[in-house]
Amino acid sequence: MTAYADVEPILRAINEGLVARYIIKPWIRTELVQVLRWAIEAWTFSRDSAALHRRLLETERLATLGSIAGMLVHDLKQPLMSLLVNVEHLRELANAAPLLRDALLQAPIPPAQRARLIELIDDLDPVTSDLRTSGNHLSELISGLRELGRPRDPRTQASATDPLPIVRHAMAVCQELAIPARASIGYEGPGELPRVRMPATELTQVLINVVANGAQAVAARGMPHGKVSIVARSEADMLELQIRDDGVGMAPEVLSRVGTPFFTTRADGTGLGLAQCQRLIGTVGGRFRIESERGIGTTVTIILPTAA
Repeated sequence: MTAYADVEPILRAINEGLVARYIIKPWIRTELVQVLRWAIEAWTFSRDSAALHRRLLETERLATLGSIAGMLVHDLKQPLMSLLVNVEHLRELANAAPLLRDALLQAPIPPAQRARLIELIDDLDPVTSDLRTSGNHLSELISGLRELGRPRDPRTQASATDPLPIVRHAMAVCQELAIPARASIGYEGPGELPRVRMPATELTQVLINVVANGAQAVAARGMPHGKVSIVARSEADMLELQIRDDGVGMAPEVLSRVGTPFFTTRADGTGLGLAQCQRLIGTVGGRFRIESERGIGTTVTIILPTAA
Protein backbone atom coordinates (compact mmCIF):
# COMPACT_ATOMS: atom_id res chain seq x y z
CA MET A 1 0.00 0.00 0.00
CA THR A 2 1.33 3.45 -0.84
CA ALA A 3 0.34 7.08 -0.41
CA TYR A 4 0.59 8.05 -4.09
CA ALA A 5 -2.44 9.89 -5.46
CA ASP A 6 -1.19 10.71 -8.97
CA VAL A 7 -2.02 8.22 -11.72
CA GLU A 8 1.50 8.10 -13.25
CA PRO A 9 3.33 6.74 -10.16
CA ILE A 10 0.43 4.36 -9.53
CA LEU A 11 0.76 2.85 -13.02
CA ARG A 12 4.56 2.75 -12.75
CA ALA A 13 4.39 0.91 -9.44
CA ILE A 14 1.86 -1.59 -10.77
CA ASN A 15 3.86 -2.17 -13.95
CA GLU A 16 7.06 -2.80 -11.97
CA GLY A 17 5.31 -5.33 -9.78
CA LEU A 18 5.61 -3.20 -6.64
CA VAL A 19 1.87 -2.93 -6.07
CA ALA A 20 -0.76 -5.65 -6.17
CA ARG A 21 -3.72 -3.92 -4.52
CA TYR A 22 -4.16 -0.17 -4.43
CA ILE A 23 -6.57 1.99 -2.47
CA ILE A 24 -6.71 5.76 -2.55
CA LYS A 25 -7.15 8.11 0.39
CA PRO A 26 -9.35 8.91 2.20
CA TRP A 27 -9.53 5.29 3.28
CA ILE A 28 -12.78 3.65 4.22
CA ARG A 29 -12.26 1.50 7.29
CA THR A 30 -14.09 -1.56 5.94
CA GLU A 31 -12.14 -1.39 2.68
CA LEU A 32 -8.84 -1.08 4.54
CA VAL A 33 -9.66 -4.08 6.71
CA GLN A 34 -10.61 -6.11 3.64
CA VAL A 35 -7.32 -5.24 1.91
CA LEU A 36 -5.29 -6.20 4.98
CA ARG A 37 -7.12 -9.53 5.23
CA TRP A 38 -6.43 -10.18 1.56
CA ALA A 39 -2.73 -9.38 2.06
CA ILE A 40 -2.48 -11.85 4.93
CA GLU A 41 -4.22 -14.55 2.88
CA ALA A 42 -1.93 -13.87 -0.08
CA TRP A 43 1.13 -14.19 2.14
CA THR A 44 -0.25 -17.47 3.52
CA PHE A 45 -0.74 -18.79 -0.03
CA SER A 46 2.84 -17.85 -0.89
CA ARG A 47 4.21 -20.24 1.71
CA ASP A 48 2.43 -23.17 0.09
CA SER A 49 2.65 -22.37 -3.61
CA ALA A 50 4.86 -19.74 -5.23
CA ALA A 51 3.10 -20.23 -8.60
CA LEU A 52 -0.33 -19.73 -7.04
CA HIS A 53 0.94 -16.64 -5.28
CA ARG A 54 2.27 -15.11 -8.52
CA ARG A 55 -1.01 -15.82 -10.28
CA LEU A 56 -2.98 -14.25 -7.43
CA LEU A 57 -0.85 -11.10 -7.50
CA GLU A 58 -1.16 -10.87 -11.29
CA THR A 59 -4.94 -11.09 -11.06
CA GLU A 60 -5.03 -8.40 -8.40
CA ARG A 61 -2.81 -6.10 -10.46
CA LEU A 62 -5.21 -6.44 -13.40
CA ALA A 63 -8.16 -5.71 -11.11
CA THR A 64 -6.35 -2.64 -9.79
CA LEU A 65 -5.77 -1.35 -13.30
CA GLY A 66 -9.47 -1.86 -14.01
CA SER A 67 -10.39 0.20 -10.95
CA ILE A 68 -8.07 3.02 -12.00
CA ALA A 69 -9.47 2.93 -15.54
CA GLY A 70 -12.98 3.29 -14.15
CA MET A 71 -11.96 6.39 -12.21
CA LEU A 72 -10.45 7.97 -15.31
CA VAL A 73 -13.42 7.44 -17.66
CA HIS A 74 -15.30 10.56 -16.58
CA ASP A 75 -12.20 12.77 -16.60
CA LEU A 76 -11.22 11.65 -20.10
CA LYS A 77 -14.66 12.18 -21.62
CA GLN A 78 -14.69 15.95 -21.14
CA PRO A 79 -11.46 16.88 -22.98
CA LEU A 80 -12.31 14.32 -25.64
CA MET A 81 -15.64 16.01 -26.35
CA SER A 82 -13.80 19.32 -26.80
CA LEU A 83 -11.39 17.61 -29.20
CA LEU A 84 -14.21 16.13 -31.29
CA VAL A 85 -16.03 19.47 -31.50
CA ASN A 86 -12.86 21.18 -32.73
CA VAL A 87 -12.29 18.41 -35.26
CA GLU A 88 -15.69 19.24 -36.77
CA HIS A 89 -14.67 22.90 -37.01
CA LEU A 90 -11.50 21.78 -38.74
CA ARG A 91 -13.64 19.71 -41.12
CA GLU A 92 -15.49 22.91 -42.13
CA LEU A 93 -12.13 24.49 -42.89
CA ALA A 94 -11.11 21.44 -44.94
CA ASN A 95 -14.35 21.69 -46.92
CA ALA A 96 -13.39 25.27 -47.80
CA ALA A 97 -9.95 24.20 -49.03
CA PRO A 98 -10.73 24.72 -52.77
CA LEU A 99 -11.80 28.33 -52.10
CA LEU A 100 -8.69 28.97 -50.00
CA ARG A 101 -6.50 27.50 -52.72
CA ASP A 102 -8.06 29.75 -55.39
CA ALA A 103 -7.62 32.80 -53.14
CA LEU A 104 -3.97 31.97 -52.57
CA LEU A 105 -3.32 31.66 -56.30
CA GLN A 106 -4.54 35.24 -56.71
CA ALA A 107 -2.82 36.65 -53.62
CA PRO A 108 0.30 38.82 -54.08
CA ILE A 109 2.68 36.73 -51.99
CA PRO A 110 6.10 35.21 -52.74
CA PRO A 111 5.89 31.94 -54.75
CA ALA A 112 7.71 29.89 -52.08
CA GLN A 113 5.26 30.96 -49.38
CA ARG A 114 2.30 30.36 -51.70
CA ALA A 115 3.51 26.82 -52.48
CA ARG A 116 3.95 26.03 -48.78
CA LEU A 117 0.48 27.35 -47.88
CA ILE A 118 -1.13 25.36 -50.71
CA GLU A 119 0.68 22.24 -49.46
CA LEU A 120 -0.76 22.79 -45.96
CA ILE A 121 -4.25 23.35 -47.37
CA ASP A 122 -4.03 20.12 -49.36
CA ASP A 123 -3.16 18.30 -46.13
CA LEU A 124 -6.29 19.56 -44.35
CA ASP A 125 -8.64 16.88 -45.64
CA PRO A 126 -6.53 13.75 -44.86
CA VAL A 127 -5.33 15.14 -41.53
CA THR A 128 -8.88 16.00 -40.47
CA SER A 129 -10.11 12.55 -41.48
CA ASP A 130 -7.37 10.88 -39.43
CA LEU A 131 -8.13 13.10 -36.45
CA ARG A 132 -11.83 12.30 -36.65
CA THR A 133 -11.18 8.57 -36.94
CA SER A 134 -8.75 8.62 -34.02
CA GLY A 135 -11.09 10.72 -31.90
CA ASN A 136 -14.04 8.41 -32.53
CA HIS A 137 -11.84 5.40 -31.81
CA LEU A 138 -10.76 6.92 -28.50
CA SER A 139 -14.37 7.75 -27.63
CA GLU A 140 -15.44 4.16 -28.24
CA LEU A 141 -12.50 2.84 -26.21
CA ILE A 142 -13.46 5.04 -23.27
CA SER A 143 -17.08 3.94 -23.56
CA GLY A 144 -15.85 0.36 -23.65
CA LEU A 145 -14.19 0.82 -20.25
CA ARG A 146 -17.67 1.05 -18.76
CA GLU A 147 -18.43 -2.42 -20.11
CA LEU A 148 -15.36 -4.16 -18.66
CA GLY A 149 -17.27 -5.59 -15.76
CA ARG A 150 -20.24 -6.71 -17.83
CA PRO A 151 -20.07 -10.11 -19.53
CA ARG A 152 -20.94 -10.20 -23.21
CA ASP A 153 -24.07 -11.97 -24.28
CA PRO A 154 -22.81 -15.00 -26.25
CA ARG A 155 -25.87 -14.71 -28.51
CA THR A 156 -24.78 -11.25 -29.67
CA GLN A 157 -23.11 -11.35 -33.08
CA ALA A 158 -20.05 -9.20 -33.61
CA SER A 159 -20.58 -6.42 -36.12
CA ALA A 160 -19.27 -6.88 -39.67
CA THR A 161 -16.31 -4.58 -40.28
CA ASP A 162 -14.49 -3.61 -43.46
CA PRO A 163 -10.83 -4.13 -42.44
CA LEU A 164 -9.14 -2.20 -45.26
CA PRO A 165 -9.93 1.36 -44.03
CA ILE A 166 -8.72 0.29 -40.59
CA VAL A 167 -5.49 -1.08 -42.07
CA ARG A 168 -4.91 2.24 -43.84
CA HIS A 169 -5.72 4.22 -40.68
CA ALA A 170 -3.27 2.14 -38.62
CA MET A 171 -0.58 2.79 -41.24
CA ALA A 172 -1.24 6.55 -41.11
CA VAL A 173 -1.20 6.68 -37.31
CA CYS A 174 2.10 4.77 -37.11
CA GLN A 175 3.91 6.71 -39.84
CA GLU A 176 5.33 9.12 -37.28
CA LEU A 177 7.18 6.19 -35.69
CA ALA A 178 8.63 5.06 -39.01
CA ILE A 179 9.60 8.39 -40.58
CA PRO A 180 12.35 9.38 -38.07
CA ALA A 181 13.96 5.96 -38.63
CA ARG A 182 13.73 6.41 -42.44
CA ALA A 183 11.54 3.32 -42.55
CA SER A 184 8.34 2.64 -44.47
CA ILE A 185 4.99 1.05 -43.73
CA GLY A 186 3.21 -0.56 -46.67
CA TYR A 187 0.20 -2.65 -47.60
CA GLU A 188 0.32 -5.72 -49.85
CA GLY A 189 -3.01 -7.19 -50.80
CA PRO A 190 -6.20 -6.76 -52.81
CA GLY A 191 -8.03 -3.46 -53.11
CA GLU A 192 -11.09 -4.99 -51.45
CA LEU A 193 -11.21 -7.31 -48.46
CA PRO A 194 -14.12 -9.33 -47.04
CA ARG A 195 -15.78 -7.96 -43.94
CA VAL A 196 -14.75 -9.61 -40.68
CA ARG A 197 -16.75 -10.49 -37.58
CA MET A 198 -15.01 -8.06 -35.23
CA PRO A 199 -16.01 -4.59 -33.99
CA ALA A 200 -14.16 -1.78 -35.77
CA THR A 201 -12.91 -0.26 -32.52
CA GLU A 202 -11.31 -3.49 -31.37
CA LEU A 203 -9.74 -4.25 -34.76
CA THR A 204 -8.32 -0.71 -34.82
CA GLN A 205 -6.87 -1.23 -31.36
CA VAL A 206 -5.19 -4.48 -32.39
CA LEU A 207 -3.75 -3.24 -35.68
CA ILE A 208 -2.39 0.02 -34.29
CA ASN A 209 -0.75 -1.90 -31.45
CA VAL A 210 0.89 -4.49 -33.70
CA VAL A 211 1.95 -2.06 -36.46
CA ALA A 212 3.37 0.35 -33.87
CA ASN A 213 5.36 -2.49 -32.32
CA GLY A 214 6.77 -3.32 -35.75
CA ALA A 215 7.71 0.30 -36.45
CA GLN A 216 9.42 0.58 -33.06
CA ALA A 217 11.34 -2.65 -33.69
CA VAL A 218 12.56 -1.32 -37.05
CA ALA A 219 13.59 1.98 -35.43
CA ALA A 220 15.41 0.12 -32.65
CA ARG A 221 17.55 -1.68 -35.24
CA GLY A 222 18.93 1.68 -36.29
CA MET A 223 19.32 0.89 -39.99
CA PRO A 224 17.71 3.01 -42.73
CA HIS A 225 15.19 1.66 -45.24
CA GLY A 226 13.59 -0.74 -42.78
CA LYS A 227 10.08 -1.87 -43.57
CA VAL A 228 6.82 -2.90 -41.95
CA SER A 229 4.48 -4.72 -44.32
CA ILE A 230 0.82 -5.55 -43.81
CA VAL A 231 0.01 -8.51 -46.05
CA ALA A 232 -3.63 -9.55 -46.51
CA ARG A 233 -5.18 -12.62 -48.09
CA SER A 234 -8.53 -14.33 -47.72
CA GLU A 235 -9.30 -18.02 -47.90
CA ALA A 236 -12.63 -19.79 -47.41
CA ASP A 237 -14.33 -18.07 -44.47
CA MET A 238 -11.20 -16.53 -42.92
CA LEU A 239 -9.11 -13.40 -43.49
CA GLU A 240 -5.39 -13.53 -42.73
CA LEU A 241 -3.43 -10.37 -41.93
CA GLN A 242 0.31 -10.66 -41.52
CA ILE A 243 2.30 -7.77 -40.08
CA ARG A 244 5.96 -8.32 -40.96
CA ASP A 245 8.91 -6.20 -39.90
CA ASP A 246 12.66 -6.45 -40.42
CA GLY A 247 13.42 -4.99 -37.00
CA VAL A 248 15.54 -6.27 -34.14
CA GLY A 249 13.50 -9.46 -33.63
CA MET A 250 13.26 -11.42 -30.39
CA ALA A 251 15.31 -14.12 -28.74
CA PRO A 252 13.47 -17.41 -27.99
CA GLU A 253 13.31 -16.72 -24.24
CA VAL A 254 11.69 -13.33 -24.89
CA LEU A 255 9.31 -14.70 -27.54
CA SER A 256 8.08 -17.37 -25.12
CA ARG A 257 6.91 -14.66 -22.70
CA VAL A 258 5.39 -12.25 -25.20
CA GLY A 259 1.69 -11.79 -24.49
CA THR A 260 2.10 -12.46 -20.76
CA PRO A 261 0.44 -9.58 -18.87
CA PHE A 262 2.97 -7.01 -17.58
CA PHE A 263 5.93 -8.54 -19.45
CA THR A 264 7.68 -5.89 -21.56
CA THR A 265 11.15 -5.25 -22.96
CA ARG A 266 10.64 -1.48 -23.25
CA ALA A 267 11.26 0.94 -20.41
CA ASP A 268 8.05 2.83 -21.26
CA GLY A 269 5.95 -0.29 -21.94
CA THR A 270 3.11 -1.66 -19.80
CA GLY A 271 3.24 -5.27 -20.93
CA LEU A 272 -0.49 -5.23 -21.64
CA GLY A 273 -0.71 -4.38 -25.35
CA LEU A 274 -0.15 -7.81 -26.92
CA ALA A 275 -2.02 -9.54 -24.10
CA GLN A 276 -5.02 -7.36 -24.95
CA CYS A 277 -4.60 -8.09 -28.68
CA GLN A 278 -4.64 -11.84 -28.02
CA ARG A 279 -7.75 -11.49 -25.88
CA LEU A 280 -9.65 -9.39 -28.42
CA ILE A 281 -8.82 -11.69 -31.34
CA GLY A 282 -9.68 -14.80 -29.32
CA THR A 283 -13.01 -13.31 -28.23
CA VAL A 284 -14.28 -13.23 -31.83
CA GLY A 285 -13.01 -16.73 -32.63
CA GLY A 286 -9.82 -15.65 -34.36
CA ARG A 287 -6.19 -16.67 -33.94
CA PHE A 288 -3.14 -14.61 -33.04
CA ARG A 289 0.39 -15.94 -33.61
CA ILE A 290 3.85 -14.37 -33.28
CA GLU A 291 7.03 -15.64 -34.94
CA SER A 292 10.35 -13.89 -34.47
CA GLU A 293 14.08 -14.34 -34.88
CA ARG A 294 16.71 -12.16 -33.29
CA GLY A 295 18.36 -9.90 -35.89
CA ILE A 296 15.92 -10.94 -38.63
CA GLY A 297 12.52 -9.56 -37.65
CA THR A 298 9.04 -10.47 -36.49
CA THR A 299 5.84 -11.66 -38.15
CA VAL A 300 2.49 -11.36 -36.41
CA THR A 301 -0.31 -13.39 -38.00
CA ILE A 302 -3.93 -12.48 -37.31
CA ILE A 303 -6.66 -14.79 -38.62
CA LEU A 304 -10.24 -13.53 -38.40
CA PRO A 305 -13.58 -15.11 -39.33
CA THR A 306 -15.28 -13.32 -42.20
CA ALA A 307 -18.89 -12.17 -42.08
CA ALA A 308 -21.46 -14.24 -43.92
